[in-house]
Amino acid sequence: MEYGVTKDGFVRMRLPEIRQAIVESFVGRLRKAGFAGNIETRPDSLTGLLVDTFADREAALWELAEGVYYAMYPPTASGLSLDHAIAFSGARRLPDVPNRCHVVAYGVPGTAVRAGAQIRHRITQRIWQTNRDVTISVDAVADVALAVGLMQTGVDYTVTLDGAPYSYHARTGDNAARVVSGLAHALLPCGFNVESDEQTVRVVSDGRQAFAVAVSANLDYARVGSPVLAESVDCETQLTRIGDLTEMVTQVPGWTAVANLQPGAVGHLAENDAEVRSSYQRGIYRLGAATLPALQSNLKERIAGALAIRVYQNDDDLPDAFDRPPHSIHVVIDGGVEDDIGEQIFRTVAGGVDTHGDRSVVVTDDDGVPQQIRFDRSHRLYTWVRVKVRTQDPEEERFPGDGYNTVKKGIVAIGNQLGIGEDVVLQRLYAGVFQTAGIARAEIRLAYSADPAYVPAEGDYQDANIIVSPFERARFDVSRVEVLAWT
Repeated sequence: MEYGVTKDGFVRMRLPEIRQAIVESFVGRLRKAGFAGNIETRPDSLTGLLVDTFADREAALWELAEGVYYAMYPPTASGLSLDHAIAFSGARRLPDVPNRCHVVAYGVPGTAVRAGAQIRHRITQRIWQTNRDVTISVDAVADVALAVGLMQTGVDYTVTLDGAPYSYHARTGDNAARVVSGLAHALLPCGFNVESDEQTVRVVSDGRQAFAVAVSANLDYARVGSPVLAESVDCETQLTRIGDLTEMVTQVPGWTAVANLQPGAVGHLAENDAEVRSSYQRGIYRLGAATLPALQSNLKERIAGALAIRVYQNDDDLPDAFDRPPHSIHVVIDGGVEDDIGEQIFRTVAGGVDTHGDRSVVVTDDDGVPQQIRFDRSHRLYTWVRVKVRTQDPEEERFPGDGYNTVKKGIVAIGNQLGIGEDVVLQRLYAGVFQTAGIARAEIRLAYSADPAYVPAEGDYQDANIIVSPFERARFDVSRVEVLAWT
């Protein structure tokens, strides 16, 4: 038999064959040298012990050679060897990505908050930090509150936003509350959110976009906040909701408060070997031109925190049924920070191709010209799963003590592999159930809603597939999976 690298792959010599080959070689050499006596090679003999010692060492070398051979190929490599194997196609293992979120730093104008300033999540108590320097300034605010400084009549109270003035002319009999109300009404067309109470008028963006503000001498700044991107120190996969980042850890004179006015982008842990192999085709697509698979692979690779991406196109000369402009692409994404999304779409899409979507980000090109990039967020379709399982006789196959939990995790792992616009096929979820030993029979029923607070009734569960729209993504969580014993 032929061993080593053959036309059929690598064939490893096993320990019995190695021992037999050593014995035959040893005996043959002794006979050739003229020794005619009895040669004892039993395992308990002196010669046998020597043979076994060298056979064990040679078997280890054969195993090493086999490991080196299979480390060259993605299906059989692991760890760093797998990283090297997939690198030939342009793929790479996605690293740990922290949660990211824009926060607004409030305080005295002119206060500098350095990169690395720490913030605590109010629920998880995890530490976050700013990823760049920011100076609280009226020239770059995301949230500003204004108050009447000097009450006068017959004069204008003026607020200038990004060079556009908005004024209220105070009349006889007006008081400060009347001026604040009138100024808030004048600011309504500014394009930002405007709120007011009896004392202040507040102008706020989405918490990410910065704008410049200037006021007339009879108005005062009651509160000024400038935006900055923050990220979690440790990798985590929990959604950060509006108002979760409100506690300052690092104390900076003049920095008085912090808040996030928009939800954060969920990070992810580094891919394990199985995930790397399943996403291996991503690297192959990345080498392509501006085709839809290449666009999706490149965007997924480059946008930190992107959980799922779907790219649609309209290559016609007329708008399509979804109102996409002619010769445009439409990126729908779950996860990621909007600035990163806009930047990477701009860097990836072919020149002259328009973008479509309800979300908009302005990206500055290499010539300093602002470019508007559009995209959409996917809508989450929350899925509830009810599973009934019948276990086998323990003498045939034992159902583990934590079997119900492993069933839940198996279903969630399969469900969350679904991308944007992919239907939930009921039969595929059974693979997540039968990964757990000791199950003889199972029945799965599904319920779903776009509202995460929805509580499905008994009649809402159906043993049917869930049809997902092109802009939706089914989301699974162990808290929405119920496993019951089959009675």
